[in-house]
Amino acid sequence: MRKTIQIIFLFIFFCILLIPLCFFKTGNNIVSSIDNRKLVEFPNFKEANWKKDFESYLADRIGGRSFFINLNTVFNDKVFRKMVHPTYTYGKDGYVFFKIHKNIEYEEFHHQFALMVHKIQKYCEERGIKFYFLFDPEKISVYSRYLPNGVYYNDDWLKNFFSVLDSLGVNYVNNSNFLKEKSYTEQVFNKKYDAGHWNDLGMFYGMNNLFKKMSYDFPSIRELTFEDFLISSKKMTSLPVSHFPIDEEVPVFATKTKFEDLTSNFSSEIPINSEYRYFKYLRNEDKRSVSLPRILLFQGSYLNRSLQFIINNASEAISVHNYQNVLDADYYIDLFSPDCVVFEVAEYVFSNGYFNFERMKSLDFSSSYESFIKKFNSINDISLQSETLTLVKKKGLSINSIFLEKNLSNVKNAYFVCDGIPFKLKNNDGTLSFSCIDANSSLTDGELIVENIDGLCYRYPVIIRNAVSTLDELHYVSGGVSFSEKKEIFLGEPVNVTSGAKIELEQYSFRTQLSENAFNSLVIQLYDPYLDTYKALCSSDVTKSIISGAYHHFLKSGKYILNVRANSNKSDEFISYNVYLEKGKNYVFDFKIDSISDKFLLARDFKFFETEEKTKISMETSVDLNFFDSVVVQLYDPYKKEYVAIERGKANICSKIYSHKRQTGDFIINFKCNSNKKDEMVSYTVYLENGRNYICDFYIDSFSRKKVVISGYDFLK
Repeated sequence: MRKTIQIIFLFIFFCILLIPLCFFKTGNNIVSSIDNRKLVEFPNFKEANWKKDFESYLADRIGGRSFFINLNTVFNDKVFRKMVHPTYTYGKDGYVFFKIHKNIEYEEFHHQFALMVHKIQKYCEERGIKFYFLFDPEKISVYSRYLPNGVYYNDDWLKNFFSVLDSLGVNYVNNSNFLKEKSYTEQVFNKKYDAGHWNDLGMFYGMNNLFKKMSYDFPSIRELTFEDFLISSKKMTSLPVSHFPIDEEVPVFATKTKFEDLTSNFSSEIPINSEYRYFKYLRNEDKRSVSLPRILLFQGSYLNRSLQFIINNASEAISVHNYQNVLDADYYIDLFSPDCVVFEVAEYVFSNGYFNFERMKSLDFSSSYESFIKKFNSINDISLQSETLTLVKKKGLSINSIFLEKNLSNVKNAYFVCDGIPFKLKNNDGTLSFSCIDANSSLTDGELIVENIDGLCYRYPVIIRNAVSTLDELHYVSGGVSFSEKKEIFLGEPVNVTSGAKIELEQYSFRTQLSENAFNSLVIQLYDPYLDTYKALCSSDVTKSIISGAYHHFLKSGKYILNVRANSNKSDEFISYNVYLEKGKNYVFDFKIDSISDKFLLARDFKFFETEEKTKISMETSVDLNFFDSVVVQLYDPYKKEYVAIERGKANICSKIYSHKRQTGDFIINFKCNSNKKDEMVSYTVYLENGRNYICDFYIDSFSRKKVVISGYDFLK
């Protein structure tokens, strides 16, 4: 009996040990909700420190990690009044801070950062644009008197940093001492909630301190008052990205100024760092706005809610996440032509992860056109008879891309001058281009001024033409820039496919680099500008046959971009169509691939239109090569990189319930003829929720030795 009890005890003990392994997280790019970071990825065993990396991998992904961290945190808080948490720590009098970091010491990084700020200011000043550098302190600086016992905060590095800014003549606003003084009478950071950022009251005072400086250059800018806002409070019950319980009322400011949000008009076209994609564009609708400046703001997370303050003192307020993107400040300044630029940073973001050190060191913004042209004693004129260059204007939703049709070698700097207005061209692997906002793009013929690497300057006559709008003349643009298409596509509103219009492309040969791609196929892809995501509607590498597919639009009604592209490599060509799709509608696409070679993919007869009926999908097959003759519905899990068969249908009517036990997210449903690699298939991207049941059903209209025709396909929650 005693031995039996011991065996049962050991069995239960080992079962408990196995529970965390049963819930082990093996997916890629998983973000922890408790400490707001990506979990450690599976290590490369070829690396020297793979053992340490593997231990970190196990510790990060073991099942129940978040639960036990929360349990331990709450227990220590209630019993010992001690915070044990990967992100936060207690200070005095109940204050919560981020984990205390080592005191910062002034290093070469800070010196290069100061030089970068000066370069941006100089770029602005040469173009008649006012510049302001805004420095915001962190909570441990403002409320250092509440830091835990034994912690000494030292910010001596700032003296060196601002000393360099002073020597360079940088125009800056330092909110450090200003907010420290305010903190004795006002709660400018919340006591507990959001330890990494000031609250709305702190932002109110901090932005007013900036406006005070700006008002010397722009008298129409005024100090904001509490009457400019609807002020309320919101009860917070837990710390951000944590389940740690709190009970705190935080201030909430909402501006009374009426504005138009133009963000969605630009977000799908604005080039921005993939990791730091915050972008906002507001237009002030108040009568007073005509006398206010257009402000371009490079900002960190401190100012994510700042535009409701800035829009009170701006005709237009454009905000770009500063991390890494500010290294391309010249692009955004040239594009938006602001009256002033504000570059904001918080005290704790001076690191290579936010601002690439090597790029900062090598940063070399071009001089203004006036300074550029003064360098040359003479300019070599290329006569009209000798060579005329062509700039092609590709019209987008809000941003137009203008590129030189011919590649010029050995170019160091280049300007296009139109009606006396210069436009700086960027050199991207030999392709010279610039961008401009649609409303400001009434370009006419002009001249191209080019400085070669040898130091000589040339002037070329240039003609402007709109991107080709006929089916027999589609031109390639390198680097992932899309083409122009049929005339009705880019004139005025997008094609409303729902209204009965049809997108058609007779024939086009896509340039491609098959050796660089994981698969060699034509890809139909939908870009969602609202969620900034791509959805693959179909991909096929089958030649000499018609590929058909159906797409059910479950997203909101609105403007989308439909890409027809060779493979999915960034260097491969693609054609973009602006389309208007309605939620709940069904759409049909079909096309034919004539040939695939090492450099070209030839496709024809592409169509995309709405249908009220379920489409019939025809797929070619080679039954002789298959172990079974059936239609296969297959789920591809991109997180675990594995396939799961949902249904193998042979009957006329096929129906199957699929219970989704995997993580919530985007998956791919492959609808294929058998499962031989040579057989055709249609792919759908679907959003599936963990624990939900889905019904998969379809009709098999015909099944021959070479072709399967199915219809009425549904995959429903």
